[in-house]
Amino acid sequence: MTTPTKKQLLFLALAASTACTGSAPDMLEDEVGQTEQALYDPANPPAPVATDACDEASFPGATWSSQSSAHITAYYIDGTAAQTDIAAILAAREAAYGAITTALGISDNPTITVYLSPNRLAATANGKSLGNAFPGADRVEAVYTGAANSFEVTRPGTLLARALEYHIDTANPKRIPILSVGLAEVLDQSGRDMHDAYALNLDAAVETRVRVNSFESSDLTGKNVGRAGSLVKFLIDRYDMATFLDIFKATMVTSVSGCSLKSATYGCINSAAALTSMLDGVLTAKTGDSWATVAAAWKTTVDAHLASVNTTLPVADRTAIKNLVNLMDQAIETGDPAVYRSTMEGFYCEWGGDAMRTEIAQRVTDAYAGSQSNIVRIYPTGTANFASARALIRRLDDRGNASQQTLYLEKLPQGWRVTYGPDWW
Repeated sequence: MTTPTKKQLLFLALAASTACTGSAPDMLEDEVGQTEQALYDPANPPAPVATDACDEASFPGATWSSQSSAHITAYYIDGTAAQTDIAAILAAREAAYGAITTALGISDNPTITVYLSPNRLAATANGKSLGNAFPGADRVEAVYTGAANSFEVTRPGTLLARALEYHIDTANPKRIPILSVGLAEVLDQSGRDMHDAYALNLDAAVETRVRVNSFESSDLTGKNVGRAGSLVKFLIDRYDMATFLDIFKATMVTSVSGCSLKSATYGCINSAAALTSMLDGVLTAKTGDSWATVAAAWKTTVDAHLASVNTTLPVADRTAIKNLVNLMDQAIETGDPAVYRSTMEGFYCEWGGDAMRTEIAQRVTDAYAGSQSNIVRIYPTGTANFASARALIRRLDDRGNASQQTLYLEKLPQGWRVTYGPDWW
């Protein structure tokens, strides 16, 4: 009897996995390519990638320069991408300002201050936020790299909308977060379909599929941004913007001792049940429709998008992600932590820096010696700081034991890199 090779064992494990789920192996072909392509093969090694080191300038004590348009004053550090792109930055945000204030019926003309740090280390060193709006202070702080697929380039309206939202009703400026976050998503000026964006998150399990049209504790803070954007878009389309704004204003809350979201009418909004009860009351009062009616219609819309949304990344992106997984296996197979480090990001460097990433690379190459991986599926997940994806990995060790893991990836200016994995503890 011939002993199966490691690659044959991995193929058998993958075949067993698809058999258990009822999916034929070739159904994954469009996501994965040939079954063994993602495996390390010394005779056909993966293409090396440059290490994205945590070596960007932090500009401690920086002097900020500024330029202004009619309603925006942008601050930047000389010699950075924001200085180079300042005309485009002001133009994009001025256009967003006009679209947002018109949509929200804002009649005053606040000037919004925008601080643009060149990277996260510089933001941290200069006491600036990594991406936040400050309603009431008319200020936005963000990281601007200039990359074409980055958040601040593709969605110039998101944080601006959060700052301008304050001016809808300055006497009662705080509303429930899920609607505030959802409104900023709808007004981000990206042109995205909010229901498709939600469907992608559901498909990739970034947000839970078992609560398509209901809430969980994360919705109290608006953490489920896909759900928030889809809900607000649905309400605007169903009723119109003016009616949505009536609904929005009626969800006003204040922060009091023991309750950060206190409604004068509906009490403390501190649970999914309380959030549902509030929306039911507000919708009934403003539209005559109960939450149950709205939720059912919303689910129908989301289900239609789940059935039709394109869940496949472009071929070039899938190829680059497969190459990363292949490099990880090469590093493990050859005991080379430097190669493993090259597959990891160097953007979130305020978290651990190179020392932490070097330690992770050494730990993984030691722990997984003799194992190889394959990609079961790659899920596009929209934009984090850059275009993002999740890759479901099937790993087989030298004893034939298989495990399943998820890698989180972003398309940084240097290319696709892993931003988090199960071995990063």
